[in-house]
Amino acid sequence: MISKLNIDHADGLSLYCRQIPSVLGRVAESIPSYSDKSHLIKSRGGYRRHEMDELLSALLSAQLFTMGLGAGGLENASESLSKAGIKESYRDWFEETVNFLNKKENSQSIEKKKKSDSYKEDINKLWGQWDRVKQQWAQDGWMETQIVLVESALRALPDILRGDILPTDVLFPNASMERVEGIYKHNPVADFYNHVLADVLLLYIDQRLKHDPSAKFRILEVGAGTGGTSAIVMDRLKPYQRHVEEYCYTDLSRAFLMHAEKEYGPAYPYLSYNLFDVGLSVSGQDVELGGYDIVIAANVLHATRNVRDALRNTKALLKCNGLLLLNEICSNDLFTHLTFGLLDGWWLYEDGELRIPGCPGLYPEMWRETLQDEGFNLISFPVLNVQDLGHQIIASESDGVVRQKSARSLKISLNSSAAVKVEAEAAAQQKSIEPQLESRLSGMRLREKCVGYLKNLVAETIRSESGKIDRATPLKEYGIDSILIVQLTNKLRKSFDSVTSTLFFDLQTIDSIVERLIDTEQAALVKLFGVASLDESEHIAHNDMPASLRDENGSVALQGNKLEVLVKAGAGRNLKDVAIIGISGRYPQAKNLEEFWLNLKEGRNCISEVPQDRWDWREYFDLERGKFGTTYTKWGGFLTEVDKFDPLFFQISPSEAERMDPQERLFLEEAYASIEDAGYTPAGLSENGKVGVFVGVMNATYPTAASYWSIANRVSYTLNFNGPSIAVDTACSSSLTAIHLALESLHSGSSDCAIAGGVNLILDPAHFLRLSSMSMLSGGNQCKAFGSGADGFIDAEGVGALILKPLEKAILDRDHIYGVIKGSMLNAGGKTNGYTVPSPRLQSQLLVDSFNWAGVDPTSLSYVEAHGTGTALGDPIEIDGLIKAFSRHGSDKQYCAIGSVKTNIGHCESAAGLAGVTKVLLQMKHRVLVPSLHAEVVNPQIKSISLRRLSLSKIN
Repeated sequence: MISKLNIDHADGLSLYCRQIPSVLGRVAESIPSYSDKSHLIKSRGGYRRHEMDELLSALLSAQLFTMGLGAGGLENASESLSKAGIKESYRDWFEETVNFLNKKENSQSIEKKKKSDSYKEDINKLWGQWDRVKQQWAQDGWMETQIVLVESALRALPDILRGDILPTDVLFPNASMERVEGIYKHNPVADFYNHVLADVLLLYIDQRLKHDPSAKFRILEVGAGTGGTSAIVMDRLKPYQRHVEEYCYTDLSRAFLMHAEKEYGPAYPYLSYNLFDVGLSVSGQDVELGGYDIVIAANVLHATRNVRDALRNTKALLKCNGLLLLNEICSNDLFTHLTFGLLDGWWLYEDGELRIPGCPGLYPEMWRETLQDEGFNLISFPVLNVQDLGHQIIASESDGVVRQKSARSLKISLNSSAAVKVEAEAAAQQKSIEPQLESRLSGMRLREKCVGYLKNLVAETIRSESGKIDRATPLKEYGIDSILIVQLTNKLRKSFDSVTSTLFFDLQTIDSIVERLIDTEQAALVKLFGVASLDESEHIAHNDMPASLRDENGSVALQGNKLEVLVKAGAGRNLKDVAIIGISGRYPQAKNLEEFWLNLKEGRNCISEVPQDRWDWREYFDLERGKFGTTYTKWGGFLTEVDKFDPLFFQISPSEAERMDPQERLFLEEAYASIEDAGYTPAGLSENGKVGVFVGVMNATYPTAASYWSIANRVSYTLNFNGPSIAVDTACSSSLTAIHLALESLHSGSSDCAIAGGVNLILDPAHFLRLSSMSMLSGGNQCKAFGSGADGFIDAEGVGALILKPLEKAILDRDHIYGVIKGSMLNAGGKTNGYTVPSPRLQSQLLVDSFNWAGVDPTSLSYVEAHGTGTALGDPIEIDGLIKAFSRHGSDKQYCAIGSVKTNIGHCESAAGLAGVTKVLLQMKHRVLVPSLHAEVVNPQIKSISLRRLSLSKIN
């Protein structure tokens, strides 16, 4: 059995010996036939789902046409998403939409109408037809909820797909359950299946009571939601109420628990309410392992990443021979696709081999096989012959062997009374660090008032006590989900007009929200609480200040309640301005910087298909994301002639050159070219040879097992430099980190002069396969930095180098100076909402520290070259960080342009920062700002942030 379950060291097994009688076999024999009831439902005049589907598919086609998609435009998902500005997160939904339309063949007929110039009239006719027939359908009453829900979603579809509004705002307007509640109750189909489930439950209880007339039952419902199943089950349980010890109503969302407590609590005193995530191990959640006689899961297990994991966690709740009752979908229909299919959770599943194609449901035979594999017995399908209504009821018993993820070694424990609980390690609590300085500032009162206000607001929303709300604990740990966020936002807007729901998505704790409100809503706070405002200087937290702003003891001097900066930024350190005296580089469709500048100036998109001399992209290409060994994109930014190299020029043997990573060869060439550009030979760059070499690199796919260190050391060895020689891998910031380390080397005297740069080549399809497996890449050929429809970055190649020298020395040597580096800073994003998710707060702080360190007033800046990779999440976060930093220095607006070279050439990864610096230097040289591309329509998430001080660089 262990072999079949494929147990690994992260799994633990427990055998639950708290047994209850096995009675499901006798229950199955007593289940009646439901054919007559199902036939009655289908024959009702109101059951017109087929008629509705036909009209919905026509309207769906028409809505896609309003987004610029014709019948032919639906064949290539990547091109369609890009053309229509559809967010990449809706790719799976869109591909299944194409399947629906191909089956219905509506897209072809609508296309013909469009070509006849009657398209607008046709869509209006379709909506008119909908308005007429929906009145007829609504007369039956029970279809009204479905009509309202699907119409709301379909009318808002273009805005949803482009990311302008959230689907939850449409399905749950103002956090209300009203639109979805009727889907799962008070309609004949849903009620029929819920009553069948209740029939099985009562038959089970009857059989148990025959064994023990005094038996008590503990029931847990997983993902109870609005209570569609719960209401019927609890009503049917009324004759057995004295035998119900507990009915545990669980859900992921606290909003549903609050709804249940209000709707059902007064009538059913045995109800309890708990947050529970069936996708996670039971250990550590507030429910009892092996403590329940019956577990009900209605329309929930399919909505998990992994059905097997969900079944294991469900089984862990049951006693041995405990009853599992499932109500699950068994088909893929258009109504569900157009409503719940728009939610992210619909497409989270990772076990597609088990699922119905195009949706997360499972066919009955797959449920049977999976339940058997996971140790469930006596599996029965009470209404197997009436599944054409779209659902199935499944009953099974647990064999008592429970499999749970554990940090401990695998062991089987036996206990006569109960299974031994596997205790999850307690999560380390993050304590709120109160800066010592804050207690001495008069603004502390305002901050504390705001903290108290938000704690009360959160407590009121989740129906808890404010004393139980910790200011530094992520709000999601209190069950704050997208529905409750809407409620919080609506309450906040009563005092703060400009607050949007993105506030709670961007910031995780009350402390961070307080800081945002103090930064952006101080006047409203003062009005609300009637206390004095913070002085501008009081915004500086002691622990956030650069070391250069503290005295020799590390403290900040105070006079009264005013913060006095006694030491100017940079003072006390031998900081020198550093000149850039030489520059070289090669980038997509540019063999040199002259061609690079021409491409930038003319606004060219330098993205192309994977060249044939790399690999045949067709062998690995598949539009379906997530397929192992495939990539969903064929686009990138590529250099030419990367295999060309003159080894004898550098006194390298041809055989050794063949073993060298092409990245090593190219960087050696560009390092030499940058020295020439500076007007020197390698020997003349430094009298004593103290030239440092710093190169950013992050990818190595060359067959000879290339080494990063060798890229820097090859330059130092070949050109006889004895300064530091360092290869840097900090991912996308590698080349900028290389520049920072080069500056540090010049400041410390380790180098008299330095070469800093980066290199990135895409030499093997494994490079694309790895990035595709993480869904990082765009499927199209446009990097839409800051633009609507941004769906990921386009991978690219690049190589470049700078020659750096202290400014004073460069002036004495009469060097040509491209630009002066005033300062640089490094930090990390710490722990955020995800490993690859940046922190706008720390990005902002890094900029502020850089401005202070360099002694630069940001209001004097006219251009910012941004990271701007073209991701829906990263771009708004970067803009948010920039605005936070600029907002600390005056209220002027729209004085600083922003751009991203990635819109021209893609994301050069470890050479990306160097490409951006090069672009800035060339713009300064030519006194021209070049355009950023593909952002004619700004990312709606950036619109919500508002480009208060920045404007996208465009051609005049």
